[in-house]
Amino acid sequence: GYQRFKEALFNRRIAPGQFVSQAELVGVTGVQLGPMREAVQKLESEGFLKVMPKRGIQVVEITLKMIRDTYSAQLMIEKEAAHAFAEYAPDKAIRALEKAHVEFANRMTLKLTPALRSEFHRFDESFHLGLVKALDNGLVLEFYNRNRERLRLIELSHPYVLTDVMIQAVLDDHLTIIRACVERDTPRARQAMQRHLAVGLKHALGI
Repeated sequence: GYQRFKEALFNRRIAPGQFVSQAELVGVTGVQLGPMREAVQKLESEGFLKVMPKRGIQVVEITLKMIRDTYSAQLMIEKEAAHAFAEYAPDKAIRALEKAHVEFANRMTLKLTPALRSEFHRFDESFHLGLVKALDNGLVLEFYNRNRERLRLIELSHPYVLTDVMIQAVLDDHLTIIRACVERDTPRARQAMQRHLAVGLKHALGI
């Protein structure tokens, strides 16, 4: 029930802010009532829905506060991740990351196809997740992954088309962070990450 609910949410079969009953959730997810009740408790503890007495179950609503809180949490974790990567990552790992970004940036001079745009999304996600994994903290990683799901929900609710110029700007930001790591400049790595993530928040807020 837990995973089926998230699939329905991300596939837009359940809308953010929508009120639903447990029976309706059973119908949408195809999960029996008992397992669905257990899933509702877990999903509520993670902030994906809220049980409202006499009103039903409200799916998480995309509010201004929710957007700011989600990006703020991401920023706190990823600034620390950039700092730690700059301080502790092996030179070989940093150089490999730099090389991969330079090569990918060169490919972006080609015509931007849907396949290449999808590949960029995976590349971008891999970069951020890789830095957080380098913290080697399971609790932080677990929270970060849940927060990434909230980010995904925000992006689905506030869609925008990535242009080749925007993608190149993202890759340039990544390279600025990586090169600060090459130089073991932890303050510059943190600052570069903060500037980079601020762009995502502006897109989400429609600024």
